[in-house]
Amino acid sequence: MIVAATADGKEVAGRLAVRLVSNGTGAGVLTDVVEVKEGGAAVHSIFGGSFTVDAQANGLPILSVRPGAIEAAPAAGAGERVDVEVPAQEGTAVRITNVEPNVGGDRPELTEASIVVSGGRGVGSAEKFSVVEALADVNDRVARLLAVKGNRTVDSFHKELGNIMWEYCGMERTDEGLRHAIELIRALKADFWSNVRVLGGADTLNQSLERAGRVADFFELGELMCIDALHRRESCGGHFRAESQTEDGEALRHDDEFLYVGAWEYTKAGAAPILHREPLEYEFIELKQRSYK
Repeated sequence: MIVAATADGKEVAGRLAVRLVSNGTGAGVLTDVVEVKEGGAAVHSIFGGSFTVDAQANGLPILSVRPGAIEAAPAAGAGERVDVEVPAQEGTAVRITNVEPNVGGDRPELTEASIVVSGGRGVGSAEKFSVVEALADVNDRVARLLAVKGNRTVDSFHKELGNIMWEYCGMERTDEGLRHAIELIRALKADFWSNVRVLGGADTLNQSLERAGRVADFFELGELMCIDALHRRESCGGHFRAESQTEDGEALRHDDEFLYVGAWEYTKAGAAPILHREPLEYEFIELKQRSYK
């Protein structure tokens, strides 16, 4: 028996095989067939089309053939008509009294996907499935960058972001300037994802795509730098907050608030980062305000 290698065709093949096996007839299903041979043998595709193998079905062969894989050839003679007597249905047989359509969930239809990432037993454990999720995220991000097809170059966004960082997050920063910079970066990032133009594709080495991915990361990093500078309301080292200075214009630290080493944890795009702190403890030196005069 031959059916089309579609979602419906494969469903029919599987159900039919189960029915035939249950009544003792026996059947075997071969999917994604690209060549039909004699005696229930066929050539079918595996691993997403990476390989083709010869296979033999046990029992009645049920072959789901890929559309267009086999050219139809005319055959001489007409088919033979055979009358089949169908026994009357018994009173205890199951009757279908109602049919309702199957309401699907929010999972995408895999037959419409250009790339399907699958994990399964190959990753070894549920914890390692994060590798598969990361790969899916990368593929999604690449597809998004290539699909924008806007009017601005990647370099133009890069330069504008650099100007914002130079102007508002340089050696001297202010509360007002940092807040304004965060607003500018978020607006520029939104424009990037709706108006950037990335040339080429994802199947070969593409430096334009690579540069676009890095600039997308720079938006996240630049915004985090401004958030960190806004959070640290003191002047220390190369970080000078105009609101935190002595009467002589010297850098003014606030050791009572910021005597720690901090590291920001990236959660995801659009979500607030998380600050992790490790206190600094000095046993043999005394903390003093520094004077550059």
